[in-house]
Amino acid sequence: MKKSSARPPSAIEPFVEYQAMSDLMRTVKEQKWFYEFRLPDGSTTDSYLPPHVRAIHLTRGARAPPVLALRDWSSSTALDVACHEGFYSLVLNDYFGSVTGLDKNAGSLNKARQSQSCSATRRSGF
Repeated sequence: MKKSSARPPSAIEPFVEYQAMSDLMRTVKEQKWFYEFRLPDGSTTDSYLPPHVRAIHLTRGARAPPVLALRDWSSSTALDVACHEGFYSLVLNDYFGSVTGLDKNAGSLNKARQSQSCSATRRSGF
């Protein structure tokens, strides 16, 4: 009988994962954002934009899904050029098999990675 090399699950691992997510959520909530991202706890990120500008992003975000739902994109890859903080990359995640976001600003890509790490969908790469 061959001995398994897999180590048994530790009771501490779920706690470590929870703590890491908790630390990430705290980091995300302490920052000012361009977009308002909905977070797993139901709250949103704090946008520095005035309310009338924030409404534009919500309108655009709401118009894409009905068009994207007309076709099965699950085996396709989307490229989000100038993805900024990844707001629309996360919208595309609901429809495409994978999404790659590109931006020239390292700070924006870092925020995109943070927002994606907080989301339930993790098929984006930045």
